[in-house]
Amino acid sequence: MIRRLWKTLKLGFDRSFSGASWKQITWLFGILALVLGFSLWIKSYCTAELHDMRILELLLDPGSFVLQDGDPLGYERLPLLALTFLGAIFFTGGLISVVSNILTGRIARFRQGEIRYRFDGHIVLLGANDTAAGLIRELHAEPENRRRDIVLLTQSDAEALRRKLHAELSPAEERRLIILHGQRDSREALEKIHIHRAARVFVLSDDGEQEHDSVSISALMQISAILDAHDRRNLPCHLSFEYQSSFQVFQLADFEEAERMKSRIHFSATNFHENWAQRVLVSGCCNCNGRHILYPPLDRDGIRAQSDRYVHLIVVGMSRMGVAMGVTAAHIAHYPNFVTQGIRTRITFIDPDAEREMNFLKGRYEPLFRLSHHTLRKFDAAGSETTSVHTPQEDFLDVEWEFVAGGIESPHVRKLLKDWTADEKALPTLAICGNSAPENVAAALYLPQPLYDRQVPIFVYQKETATILEIARRSSRYRSVYPFGMMCESYDATLKQRIRKAKRINYVYNHFTDAKKSSEKSSGRTQRKVRLQNFRSRIRNCRLARR
Repeated sequence: MIRRLWKTLKLGFDRSFSGASWKQITWLFGILALVLGFSLWIKSYCTAELHDMRILELLLDPGSFVLQDGDPLGYERLPLLALTFLGAIFFTGGLISVVSNILTGRIARFRQGEIRYRFDGHIVLLGANDTAAGLIRELHAEPENRRRDIVLLTQSDAEALRRKLHAELSPAEERRLIILHGQRDSREALEKIHIHRAARVFVLSDDGEQEHDSVSISALMQISAILDAHDRRNLPCHLSFEYQSSFQVFQLADFEEAERMKSRIHFSATNFHENWAQRVLVSGCCNCNGRHILYPPLDRDGIRAQSDRYVHLIVVGMSRMGVAMGVTAAHIAHYPNFVTQGIRTRITFIDPDAEREMNFLKGRYEPLFRLSHHTLRKFDAAGSETTSVHTPQEDFLDVEWEFVAGGIESPHVRKLLKDWTADEKALPTLAICGNSAPENVAAALYLPQPLYDRQVPIFVYQKETATILEIARRSSRYRSVYPFGMMCESYDATLKQRIRKAKRINYVYNHFTDAKKSSEKSSGRTQRKVRLQNFRSRIRNCRLARR
């Protein structure tokens, strides 16, 4: 029984002193109360008359043990000595240790992201991957966000993340950043950061996290439930999906919760690879670590109706970035000379496993490739070419596709690059999109000489840093080499503007379409009314003639 009681007491003490501050203070006052009670008991056995304030003096200040008027002498001073020791150990020592422990614990909890605050009008980042630093930098650059708190909720090590971001952000950018630890799809963690009061939410992913997109959708559902509980609507929420297929599944979802979610959350979904493809081919610029990069457009100075030139985008490597570049080009590369002269935009993919990747892409965009011209070119060891051509029955699309099996280092591919570059009517652009950054750099620096002579734009996928290519661009030979896809600039600030423009275009289109339908409907009613009146008039004339 005694052992069990002793164990419970020790366990409660350890938990209290390692827990909240109020528990530590409670233990301190409890021990002090016992010490005071013991001091009064000692006073009752002391032969000399001791004032209560003298007892407090001895307990609070060990230096007051010096002899004063009224103090006992000789062995009678031993109770005073006992009181002094009790005060030094429990009052002075206990108070200092508790205060020190509270401060040390709070500092540790802050570093670990365990302290919660009351937020309002803040920006929330759920997750912290390699894109977080660039996103924080872009958000801080917007004037309306200068005074907003940026709350980052992560399940990673908060202190390690803080050190990492400290090395990448300026003091001004870091000043409004608050890093908290928690599961980004946990309702409890989301409520503690007052997400219903947030101005904007960015759903990212944590490094090392499995099933990024599933967790992101789960987090979105939790946010929707919190907003419903607090009667909050139209919270701007930006989702970064790892895979485009995840976004398609979410968009096509017709279950009841998805519809309620869309009514509460005003969300926009982005994909890292598609975002960068649009930045290169649509926006045509980026700022990475203070360096401004301008990307030349696919059509250079423009293609007019009477022009005989055509755009030729050559994508090396059918990675996710490579496919995103090709698909984005197919969305935007439409020119008037197709109507006047039947000249198509040409998109070529080069990959050692081009046939398999082609079949995957065709399965993903089956209606598009069923109506498109596309060709598969394969080479054997001797260099003999085998070509498979698909010609659609309905020939009305202005983009044709080509898939070449082989690596960029192979002789037949290098010969094709020379031939494409030699075509005076072509406007070639090369995008090297392999998954290995060093291999992409090597491929960009050792291309056939005609590409450098003609200054063919060469876009090189560099996920981590563009330092090597920035140095290479200082040479006249590599002036047309442009890095892209860096994590430091993953958030496109112009995306919001492009979305706003798209909404305006859609509004104008719907307005005039509805007006046209209304006009046609009104015109149809008028015509039917006129025909009815004419018919009635003929009947009256027939009746009059009979009379």
